[in-house]
Amino acid sequence: MNSRLFLHLFTIASMVEIFVKASGRDEMEMVVKPMLMPLLIAWFWSSASVKSALERWTVAALVFSWFGDIFLLFGDRAEHWFIAGLGSFLFGHLCYIQAFRQGPFLAAKTNFGEEAPVRGLRNILWTAIPVMVFAAMLLYTIWPGLGEMRLPVAVYATVIATMALFALNRWQKVPLNSFNLVSAGALLFLFSDATIAWNRFQQTFESAGTIIMLTYLLAQLLIAAGVLAQRSRMDDEVPVGMEAVA
Repeated sequence: MNSRLFLHLFTIASMVEIFVKASGRDEMEMVVKPMLMPLLIAWFWSSASVKSALERWTVAALVFSWFGDIFLLFGDRAEHWFIAGLGSFLFGHLCYIQAFRQGPFLAAKTNFGEEAPVRGLRNILWTAIPVMVFAAMLLYTIWPGLGEMRLPVAVYATVIATMALFALNRWQKVPLNSFNLVSAGALLFLFSDATIAWNRFQQTFESAGTIIMLTYLLAQLLIAAGVLAQRSRMDDEVPVGMEAVA
């Protein structure tokens, strides 16, 4: 089946989901929300070979996100559903961290005309500091209202901030369009989850659900598209000279 069909269906389902959130029709969300990640997975699967670790970890992240979506449908009814959703997305972010480490990363020219490192973390303080400050300030603000959720939320915040850093660490190691898509998606994901935390533990506001789903769905789409953009420039085999770091 044409991969574009799944992308169109995902787009339509996302628009319906956002409308449902904005209009408060919770009964419709029970039908629409579980369809979102399977459609995105179908688009990704039909667009890539899903043979390398890069694709497998990305699909795993989307699957865990699907479980998280389902669990959070019941998050307002009982605390254990919210914790299950939190745990599912936690594993999803760990999978994204692994995906962003895979490749091998393509060699890319630096601003000085040299070949960028193929693997390994670079000195990315210029991006690490704003991300970590944002996560720390969010935790500091909502900390008094967390209660028994302090440890799980602190762990989750650390993991999603790390996921964003790994996305930003792809700078000059992958094609520019892949970097732009994945990093934008990761930062949107961070913002979406921060909105969930703020709305649940600090101050509830009416448009929270709409903002959360809009940024979340766009984040997942951008990350998947960015991974596909990286995959389209990769060979199936490790390039000569990279065996030691593959």
